[in-house]
Amino acid sequence: MDAGKLGLDDDPLSYDGLDGDHRLSYDELDYTQALDVAIKHQVATEIANFCQRVGTTVQPGTEPYRKIGIEFIKAKLAADLGAGSGTAFWLPLPDGREITKTGSPSRAIEPPIPVEPKPITPPPPKKGAVTFADAAAAYLKTELADDVKPATVQEYRRKIDAFPHKDKPLRIITRGMAAEFLDGLPISKRTRNLYAALFSAIYKSAIRREKANANPFEGQRLKGVARVHYEPFTDDELATLFADAKLEIGPEKHTTTTALPWCALIAAFTGCRRDEVASLMATDIKQRGGVWFFDIRDGKTENAERVVPIHHALIDAGLLKYRDALPRDSRLFPSLKGSPSAPDKIGKALGYAFEAWRKRLGIVRKGVNFHSFRHTVGDRLRKAGVAKDDRGFLLGHADVEMQNKVYGHDGPGLHRLQAIVDKINYGWAPGAPGRA
Repeated sequence: MDAGKLGLDDDPLSYDGLDGDHRLSYDELDYTQALDVAIKHQVATEIANFCQRVGTTVQPGTEPYRKIGIEFIKAKLAADLGAGSGTAFWLPLPDGREITKTGSPSRAIEPPIPVEPKPITPPPPKKGAVTFADAAAAYLKTELADDVKPATVQEYRRKIDAFPHKDKPLRIITRGMAAEFLDGLPISKRTRNLYAALFSAIYKSAIRREKANANPFEGQRLKGVARVHYEPFTDDELATLFADAKLEIGPEKHTTTTALPWCALIAAFTGCRRDEVASLMATDIKQRGGVWFFDIRDGKTENAERVVPIHHALIDAGLLKYRDALPRDSRLFPSLKGSPSAPDKIGKALGYAFEAWRKRLGIVRKGVNFHSFRHTVGDRLRKAGVAKDDRGFLLGHADVEMQNKVYGHDGPGLHRLQAIVDKINYGWAPGAPGRA
């Protein structure tokens, strides 16, 4: 450290008389004034160039400007620049002293600090890391049974797309992330468990292929969620429903209200699922060998694709006339449509309407809803002595190869099925439901 005297004019920042090896003293200046003088005469050009490169502006005499200036001066003082030019570099200190050095800069001084820190970007996943979406795609392609319907696969994809971490590697998805996702779903506990079961199956598939080590969805299903139990209808309940039913042959406008009585009557005499009935086309009512039948093609699996002869009660109620009043390529119930989130589930509105209908009529027994028609048909056929395999085919439960060999679409198979369907009897005469 060296000290000396410096003569200054009235404006220290405009002083130009610094040269050589003068000993400097700041008796007449405070620290910030002395620092401003040192910055102006030594590194003002470097600061200006630096600000231009980074696209910013810092005003002289401000704290940010002084901080940058100090770092530039320190860089010049620290550099081993050699002597010989007589140029003095100095840095005032807050206690009135200064650091000085004489040398000749022979290379440019790079900016010592950035104006702002560069954004930190996470490192890319390791090459070959399998994401949840990758694992899900592999599961849907290789693990599902061959007879799973496209609509079911589409429902699985919808659930997978709802997972906010689907693009993350499998190995970084934690049990906490899985639980937070499942617990945050605005759905019933039973449906939540369906998500957990699907995602757990995806992880099990990945573990089998050595793409993951642990399953964060294992054990995430809620306990105490009872399976849905359906009760068959009683004769009195069915009589109450269909005494109130208004079966319109040619409604002025097709609505859920006009569709509901027909759909309920079809379900009561076929055991078809709600969405199977709702999805029927007018052309799905066919005749072969003198037997009218429904050609069911919208089941959950290939086993659900089947032919179901039309009970004489449906024909007596005017179903064929209802069909003939529709355009040929129309749905049998054109007003029924799916929601934007589940366009294939066109029977939901039908289910809601049926709930309101049965409750209005006082049918509020636990376990009774639209699906109860299916259980009612199975129960009545069982009590009528119909073999399990025959009941299974009509309800879409039987093995598909057995269906093709025994039943088929024509000949003795259809007539045999017609005789089985005609065993469905509820104690009121065909055509007894009200018609309009």
